[in-house]
Amino acid sequence: MVEENQAAEAHTLDRYGFIVSSDEHGPLRQPTRQSIEKEHERIQKWTWMLNHWQGFHHTRKFRQRVRKGIPEQFRGVVWQKLLASRVLYEHHELENPFKSVYSALLTQTNEEAAITIEKDITRTFPSHAMFRSDNTAGKDALEHNLNAFACYKPEVGYCQGMGFIDGVLLMYMSEKEAFWALRQIVVDRMPGIFNTGFPMLQVRFKQWNKLLSKREPAIFKALARHNIDASFYTTQWFMTLFIYAAPFEVAVRIFDCFCCEGVKIVFRVGLTYIAALKKTILKAPFEQVMVAIQRTPLTLELFESAIDLKLKSAEFALPDEGRKVMVR
Repeated sequence: MVEENQAAEAHTLDRYGFIVSSDEHGPLRQPTRQSIEKEHERIQKWTWMLNHWQGFHHTRKFRQRVRKGIPEQFRGVVWQKLLASRVLYEHHELENPFKSVYSALLTQTNEEAAITIEKDITRTFPSHAMFRSDNTAGKDALEHNLNAFACYKPEVGYCQGMGFIDGVLLMYMSEKEAFWALRQIVVDRMPGIFNTGFPMLQVRFKQWNKLLSKREPAIFKALARHNIDASFYTTQWFMTLFIYAAPFEVAVRIFDCFCCEGVKIVFRVGLTYIAALKKTILKAPFEQVMVAIQRTPLTLELFESAIDLKLKSAEFALPDEGRKVMVR
């Protein structure tokens, strides 16, 4: 993880490194003896699983434990293993440090992307200790990663949603590790989402509409009457995996599930969230519906009710046109 600026020590931070105000949020919750013991038990279980990775990480039990949340100190390691980015990192960066792919990319420039990246850096997690205005180390790492990726895949370049994903990765791993994890997410897990014209994003919109019309037909019809297109409210979900739209404690749990199970979690959470707003969507006028969809908090309770929602893989599988835009 990139070292956080010492100036942040003068501020109160939550468990994730975000600056909090006691006036706004009240005193931070202190862990109880019971919660400490429970966390210790979870850490022991995860330590065992990491030591028996090959024989355990494909099991149902492992998936259930991921859904309950990966312990903070293991998130970076587990994400890299689930994304298979650790293998790339070790091959391209550790086997021959004098031929580091990432270091070579840092000597290149994608001028068009670099201009946009520089503007977006200050808008990415400004309330986090790592990316606050007086912490150049965190912002530099983010800028390096995004510029390097724009050079690595110039046909994809840079899109704003990448910054939020990479920012989360940098909170849990080193700069080079985060780059290869970003590569796996953009290229393998979210192919075509960030390409010119956003081809796979359009596919996700169609899949969402089909799912919503099947699972919640009344909501689907009401949104259609209001002319509220799926792109109005699901774009951030699919491009940032709810990182931008949800409280961080929820977003990071969604990210855990995404690394383990893929995009299914986005559909699960999205459907549960929209269903929770059913009464408003069916009865309220357009303006109130839009406000509800855009501003209603995605709570931890909603997330936990979403994780076991039954969905068929075929409902959000990559169609032939989606596979064609996959970047290798």
